[in-house]
Amino acid sequence: MTLPLDLPGLDKAPASSVKTRGWPSLMRTVREKQALVITNHNHPEAVIVDIKTYQELLARASGSDTEERSDVLSRLRTEFDQALAGLQQGEGLGKVMGKPIRRGHKSSLLGTWLEADGLGWYNPDSFTRRLVEAGWPLAEANAEAWQEGARRLRQAIADGSDFAFETTLGGNTIPHLLREACSQHDVAIWFCGLATVELHVARVAARVAGGGHDIPQDKIRARFDSARENLLALMPHLAELHVYDNSAPADRYGRVAPLPVLALDRQGLQYPVSVVELLHTPDWAKPIVMRAMDLHADSTPLAGPPVR
Repeated sequence: MTLPLDLPGLDKAPASSVKTRGWPSLMRTVREKQALVITNHNHPEAVIVDIKTYQELLARASGSDTEERSDVLSRLRTEFDQALAGLQQGEGLGKVMGKPIRRGHKSSLLGTWLEADGLGWYNPDSFTRRLVEAGWPLAEANAEAWQEGARRLRQAIADGSDFAFETTLGGNTIPHLLREACSQHDVAIWFCGLATVELHVARVAARVAGGGHDIPQDKIRARFDSARENLLALMPHLAELHVYDNSAPADRYGRVAPLPVLALDRQGLQYPVSVVELLHTPDWAKPIVMRAMDLHADSTPLAGPPVR
């Protein structure tokens, strides 16, 4: 595991540097010092840092990153509200600026559509379930399913093949791979969000009650912001983006029809196309819609110059 080398204050932390001649001897040194090994693949040495010091620095850096991410989401949400107020005052509530989009469908049907078009898709939950049925421990099955998805994505990037898969978009590896893919592929994302992090927690709890796999609450809460922030970073490079709100409760058959929030391609905004539709944007999605309006201000009449 490679740990961050650029943590603020790490250069001043008590540390020692050793040549990585042999893993066993290196591990003995680590046990004696009660330390962490921080390796750099492009450097022949390993830096040994006191574990408590490193954990403190990592927590401090993670807190700063979370605060910065939250600031971006908050700023874009405020800009959205200001822009919407300006549009309401200047253009009225009913003016349509482009073509409408059809209502969204349940996100799980996306796999069916893809398969109907001859394109398979990778669902890590299904992969995990098959491994568990084969006798794998749940934690190991989850990890293996994630690794398999990343492997298939890397392979698709390398050989130029099509690949569809499901991801939370809340980590680091997959967004980085998708950014890499954008330079040589047309990357399209269908993003489903929920109104609150508490609703995410409740959905996972319901899944566990039905025999599904669990996700720690701290990860759920962290991903609520990080998934949206990662999407914001990817948006300028995507060929297509569809965003849906999946907050409505399921019907008695367990089905939900997600509400359309945003449809975007290289020609510009396809939805929302009127101020009325903008008014239906849920709070969690306002930063995403605002970024889309900023990116396509020149080509989309609805956007115009945002009101600051």
